[in-house]
Amino acid sequence: MVQPQAGVAVSWVEPELGKAFDLYWSSFAKGDMEACYAMEAPHFRFLVDRERYGNYMRIVTSGTIKSVEILTPVLRTPFFVEVPIWVLKMSSSGESMRIGVRDRWVKVNGQWHHLVRDPLVFPDV
Repeated sequence: MVQPQAGVAVSWVEPELGKAFDLYWSSFAKGDMEACYAMEAPHFRFLVDRERYGNYMRIVTSGTIKSVEILTPVLRTPFFVEVPIWVLKMSSSGESMRIGVRDRWVKVNGQWHHLVRDPLVFPDV
């Protein structure tokens, strides 16, 4: 399900980041909101409660994720990484969509956390 772009060897800053990325996107594909929420950055969980996050997840996880294609991760600081990805998704009507996402990860207290950035849904985060 999670795979590197054809011809690209993914080089993670730390192996733990690669494991966290795989776990997050596998949970996302299954619609496991609780697992995804637990992996969000601490400041995000402080500002966004489970109910609000659940409403967001019901929208973004509609349809079926077929694959997540990883491009080259970009180290912005030792504690902040952007991972450009392509998400191949099948809508409930059977339409195939390829969506570009700039996935963000932040290291807090030795652990990598996903960082949601959606100014339309979470303008206060």
